[in-house]
Amino acid sequence: MRIVPEAGTYSGALGAISILILLISSFLVGLAARTRLGSAFEARFSRLISAVPGYKLASRIARIIFDHNDSSGSPVLVHRDGSKQIGFMMDDLGNGEMVVFFPEPPSLVSGGVEIVKASAVERLNVPARQVAGVIATFGVGTHTLLDNTVGHENQNPPNSGGKT
Repeated sequence: MRIVPEAGTYSGALGAISILILLISSFLVGLAARTRLGSAFEARFSRLISAVPGYKLASRIARIIFDHNDSSGSPVLVHRDGSKQIGFMMDDLGNGEMVVFFPEPPSLVSGGVEIVKASAVERLNVPARQVAGVIATFGVGTHTLLDNTVGHENQNPPNSGGKT
């Protein structure tokens, strides 16, 4: 008579071992990446992976959301004819205009890019990941973003002359 263990008996232990192996291998790869050989491999791998369709887009979105040192992709509020639109400032053209990406909810990977007057742009003093969360939930939590605008204390849009 052969006794077979019940299904799921080892699943918890196997899951824990899998996670441990993943953590150890990630740590070792991180150590290897700090070497000259690892650095050369990373550069070649980056060139190779950049050729994959969609990689640059996904990489850019990840930098906008998670890289606090990347000034492009900073959250902004654009004032337009009595309304406001949330977006990400991608570039300052230096001539009084800015390039702004306006994502379409619930995703950050589609939307439109527009060149707008810098005077209509108000920077949001919140992390990009918080703005991404508001966009993903179709605007739920927008009040938190508006409470943290850089120029929130005057309650007027830029160059409004005090009118609302």
